[in-house]
Amino acid sequence: MTPFRLALLSLTRRKIPSIIAIIAIALSVASSGVLLRMYELSGSRFSTMGDGGDAVIAAKAGGIEIVLNSLNGEGDYPGFLPYNLFKSLRSEQTVNFEDGANSQAHYLKLVIPVLHFARHNDYRVIGTDDTFFQRPVASQAVEVQTGRTAKKQGEIVIGAQLAEQEGLSIGSDFNAKLWTGDARDDAEIPFAVVGILKPTHKIWDTMGFTTVEQAQNALAMSSVNTIWGNQVLSYFFVYLKPKGAEQLRTLINGRTVGQVAFVEAEKQKLFDLTGTGRELGFLMAAFIIGLGGLCVAGMLITRFDAMATQIAVLRAIGYSRAQISAWLLLEGTLLGAISCLIGALLDALALPFVRSMLGSALPPEALVSSSIWQSAPVWVAAVLSTAFAVVVPLVRFYRQDVHLSLRSA
Repeated sequence: MTPFRLALLSLTRRKIPSIIAIIAIALSVASSGVLLRMYELSGSRFSTMGDGGDAVIAAKAGGIEIVLNSLNGEGDYPGFLPYNLFKSLRSEQTVNFEDGANSQAHYLKLVIPVLHFARHNDYRVIGTDDTFFQRPVASQAVEVQTGRTAKKQGEIVIGAQLAEQEGLSIGSDFNAKLWTGDARDDAEIPFAVVGILKPTHKIWDTMGFTTVEQAQNALAMSSVNTIWGNQVLSYFFVYLKPKGAEQLRTLINGRTVGQVAFVEAEKQKLFDLTGTGRELGFLMAAFIIGLGGLCVAGMLITRFDAMATQIAVLRAIGYSRAQISAWLLLEGTLLGAISCLIGALLDALALPFVRSMLGSALPPEALVSSSIWQSAPVWVAAVLSTAFAVVVPLVRFYRQDVHLSLRSA
């Protein structure tokens, strides 16, 4: 009888202990796999975040929320800012306030308008202008690969990933639905694709871009009702001149309905907040798979202790130490492999549920997908741990006195 046959018979003859061990390891594999993939997803939100200049101005909110919503396409529909404030900032005109105070924005390099107004499936469509594609920092430029930017009514330029996943090209029809956060606003807005962006590997790859005028015209047909009518924006992306940060903060936070979030500072806060949790999750994944391995080791030691007489009989009828060692190793490996298959299935079923529960705590699925193969290190660790669990029984087997074991039986 081959070592593999011996291993298989040993597992099937002791069904209850085998089933318990398989369930324990499978749960360890599934939970560790989910934690590992969550660790990868949490880290990916930093790599997918778009470039938005030195600061982002938005409706009053927390700084981290502003940065994630504006530069990573997360969260609900954003609030509004008056378009006139944007025009004053861009032209460096004096901004006058009701109390008689005024401020001149001479500390700005560039202000980029952004207005969210529609969606195509899960992909957002925004209104902006040519400054979005012509950044003062060359490394942050968003360039058109084929075609051109949108200029007229009904034209749109789309990100590379959006074009690939939806099978779109220059001249394709692109139908988006009005999106204002109100369920009543779902009118269809037709576009024609006039340009496709170069891949940026940022959130911009999943968006559509048209003009601010088209976006504001769409809002005019919606249920949106602001004191500024449809002359609004969602965000201003701001590039600052040296030492302009404090002046911008004083103006926006103290004198307007907006809130300024300095991009790098908020990213660092986000990293500080999530970094510890991510590392803890990774450590927990290692602990869980280690605990599963120890459980299997304890079970195998107990099983093989009870099999001392059986092993002695096999040795007496001619089985070599190498054959019995192979049997023990194969039994541990089979146990790990079967458990990994079940654990991987549970992992695949559980992650979408966990991801939906966390919502905006993770980057959009359209931009960052999670493959089950990311859990492969957990599977390898599980198989190795179950195989390693055979070491103690093997050591005892090599020290076994066959004649003494047979006499004691």
